[in-house]
Amino acid sequence: MKLRTLRIGLMCASFGSAMLFALLFAPSSRSVPAKQAAEVVAAERIQEGADSSFAEAERLRAQQQELSNRCAIEKYEEAAESWRAARQFEKAASALRNAGEVSQSLGETQHALSRYKNSLALSKKGKSLLEESRVLNDLSYLHFIAGNTEEARRNCQLALQLGKAVGNNAVVAQATSNLGETFYGFGSIRRSGRASEGPDCSGLLLRKSWRARKSS
Repeated sequence: MKLRTLRIGLMCASFGSAMLFALLFAPSSRSVPAKQAAEVVAAERIQEGADSSFAEAERLRAQQQELSNRCAIEKYEEAAESWRAARQFEKAASALRNAGEVSQSLGETQHALSRYKNSLALSKKGKSLLEESRVLNDLSYLHFIAGNTEEARRNCQLALQLGKAVGNNAVVAQATSNLGETFYGFGSIRRSGRASEGPDCSGLLLRKSWRARKSS
């Protein structure tokens, strides 16, 4: 009886030691929520920084001065980089598209083209058809004023398809307008008029728009 009691005592002691070892050396369950909380805080700071940079870029762009425009480009790119790091690709694409538009307004065609292409890649990565259609519209007009009419037309048609797919009338109207201009540039006035048919614009308005842009 004493031997049995001794064995039971030894087993309990061994079990207790094992439990104590597990408690002392096992990873603390509290460290996991703490780590997650730290990651959430870091992500929020990145988001706040990106939002602030984008808002500042918009403010600077609204001044419509060369220096403020260049500063706006830097702020757009800051926002894009932060959003890219946070894997918010649609927002990053939007920021770079806006940077490209400002570059284009400064007459920096190659810089604008580079930013548009990066924006397009990010919009595809983020699977944002709306943002993709917007940057395609910008690309189409950039190619058009650079004399690359065929490339402009190709981007117009893609933008038009995507705009219709997402049901965005503004994108569809701009793509239709750009497409009409590419045909008018070739002298295909009749086809330009057909391309512009729809609730948003007419062939006559497209031709007036093209003339106004060309003379400006």
